[in-house]
Amino acid sequence: MTLKSKQTTLKFRGPSNSHVFNTFFKNAHDDLFELFRQVMVENDNTLKVNRILTNENTALKQKILELENQVVNLNTFFTSLTNADGIKSQVATYYDNTITSYGGFPSYDTLIIQEQAQHNTIYGQVIPHALSQTSKLYLYDTLADTTVFPDGVISVSATTGLIQPQEDPKLAVDGNDSTYWERQVLYSPTSNVISEFVEVTIDLPQRIINTLDTNTVIVDPYPEFSADIISVKVISVTGIETELLTEPILNAPRQRFIFDNTPATQVRVILRQRHFELLGSHKVFALGARNINVLNTRFSDTSKILTNFTLSTNNYKSIEAIYPDDTEGITYNIWFVGADSDIHQIGLMSAIPLGVNSLWIETILDGAAHPVLPSLTIDYTTWA
Repeated sequence: MTLKSKQTTLKFRGPSNSHVFNTFFKNAHDDLFELFRQVMVENDNTLKVNRILTNENTALKQKILELENQVVNLNTFFTSLTNADGIKSQVATYYDNTITSYGGFPSYDTLIIQEQAQHNTIYGQVIPHALSQTSKLYLYDTLADTTVFPDGVISVSATTGLIQPQEDPKLAVDGNDSTYWERQVLYSPTSNVISEFVEVTIDLPQRIINTLDTNTVIVDPYPEFSADIISVKVISVTGIETELLTEPILNAPRQRFIFDNTPATQVRVILRQRHFELLGSHKVFALGARNINVLNTRFSDTSKILTNFTLSTNNYKSIEAIYPDDTEGITYNIWFVGADSDIHQIGLMSAIPLGVNSLWIETILDGAAHPVLPSLTIDYTTWA
């Protein structure tokens, strides 16, 4: 901010000018007013950031507790996986960015970009390589570096609780990860309300898009790891509703759904918040969305990725099965790391040479089937 008021020098008992005095005091008044306004804006921003951090910190604590319980359950589960035939199981999840490769071995050249399957650790998925992706909700003006966003695209359902002043719902669908829409709903602390729902309806702006074909929906709930995703429906031009969930996702992280091309006119998302805070004299439920997007993604015909499996105290003898084994558009090949540091292909249930403790599973994805792979599991035997 540049101050308008400037220091004025007047001689003692010298001549004075009322215009100089009036201008100085007017500018000083304007400066004080602007300073006060900016202080209030920064105070509001500070309160907003503090609320965001509080909500996300609470959600992260809940997620940590949930993950700790899952680790205990998984350890118990995997301990019991060895069957009577000595077959064990090993799982790789794609939230880990250290387990995949696109080649670069003497016997396996680095894949060209168009053949590299996409590994996204935010969504914990491997999908076919995306050649292009276009939003169906807005246009981006590259010259002005702004998003052209028509009115009437998004609406949110009402609630029986008291809503504090909320952000514009457009912030949930503007394609900007740094903005979000949040609703804080207040109830009496003695209320028997145990959860808060909101339905977000998105109408595709047909006047700015040249095709209704849609095959990707992104839902990033707010707060992440706190709100539940209850339903995600795609409504076609003929009125057919396609539910993308088989069951609600509790304490949901960011989600990406890929499905068959559908000429869609509307997408409806139902979110639920089961966690609340007691603030002052109210029970407060906070829920919303950081990013909801409806897109059309064009995939490469064929793409590949290598996923690493390693044993720290033993050696592989054979790979008996690879899962998932019922997903359309996915095939596998097995490569083991030899003593020469090169990789060598071997068949399922074939004997792996003694001394091999690292191998790569090559996954080949068919773009037309657009499979989504959240994890990979192998059944294996060991030499000892």
